[in-house]
Amino acid sequence: MISEKIDDVIELALIKLPKHDIAGALEILEGAGEIEQHQAEIDNLKADCYYLLGDFYQAKQYWEKVLGYNKNNKTAKNKLEKFNSPAFQFWVKRYYQAIEFIENKDFVAAQENLQKLMKENDSFVSLYQLLGLTYLALNDEKGAIKMWKQGLKLDI
Repeated sequence: MISEKIDDVIELALIKLPKHDIAGALEILEGAGEIEQHQAEIDNLKADCYYLLGDFYQAKQYWEKVLGYNKNNKTAKNKLEKFNSPAFQFWVKRYYQAIEFIENKDFVAAQENLQKLMKENDSFVSLYQLLGLTYLALNDEKGAIKMWKQGLKLDI
């Protein structure tokens, strides 16, 4: 019975992902709880959601958690390998630098860095959110709205 409910939860989350409802899928997965026989699959999906949303630390934590259950889980191993690649780590380092610029209210530098990052990889929701914030902080409301609308195409 519990197994069927968990299968339903996973199926519901998998329906939401192609419809660009990452946050909705994550919410469903977070409600699934700790069911041992399905935990690796649920945690891999959670990691994917966090990754797409731009919460890289959480994504990594979940992939590592999956490998704690099963050190041979191919999905988690492959994703962590890509995540830990020097190229992606360099990208992430620059992403966090852009966030520091925002925190220090250097919105021009943040915007420039985020735009460069977006040219390299535009698949993260947080890029659009942060870039929208920089436009808004620089009194470009139309630019902010445009960025946020583009971000909504990734996660409604």
